[in-house]
Amino acid sequence: MIGFIGLSHLGINSSVAVASKGFATLGHDGDASLCSQLNEGQFPIFEPGLKELFELSRKNIEFTSRPDSLAKCKLVYFSFDVPTNSKNESDISTVREMIEQSISHLLPGTVFVILSQVPPGFCRSLLPLTEANGITLCYQVETLVFGSAVQRATKPERYIVGLQYPQKPLPAIFHELLKAFDCPISTYEI
Repeated sequence: MIGFIGLSHLGINSSVAVASKGFATLGHDGDASLCSQLNEGQFPIFEPGLKELFELSRKNIEFTSRPDSLAKCKLVYFSFDVPTNSKNESDISTVREMIEQSISHLLPGTVFVILSQVPPGFCRSLLPLTEANGITLCYQVETLVFGSAVQRATKPERYIVGLQYPQKPLPAIFHELLKAFDCPISTYEI
């Protein structure tokens, strides 16, 4: 099962895109009301094609506010939209806090992919935490654009992925998921 933590614009579009490829998908957010609405196909955002893609993929996706449900996921994306202020400065402290809480619900061996837009060095700073919990950390560059997010999520031009050891192959489950989107994959060191 593929998990997504954070169900704002990024998490909703990305999770539905993954479900559309036939993967069992779990979307998690602490807002139980939001999860209930999403399970009913009621979205707090509008993106062309999102509702239709959800209807086609409904059997593959579920939304929950229960963080313990993440333990059944072998690959988990952190897909929280990073808050920014009026000067376009990001508040990474909230993101770090959410990641630390989330990791406590994952099993050793889980692949944890940061999809949120974070500054250079952020993922590297998480390595002691993920390694201590037996979790493989990766980063995937996020390329969604408002108004064409479904198109970009389902038909990406390429994937750019950060790995601790880019000379090694991608973790098998992560590779399987990315290959389902049939586009080039570039790797670099986080």
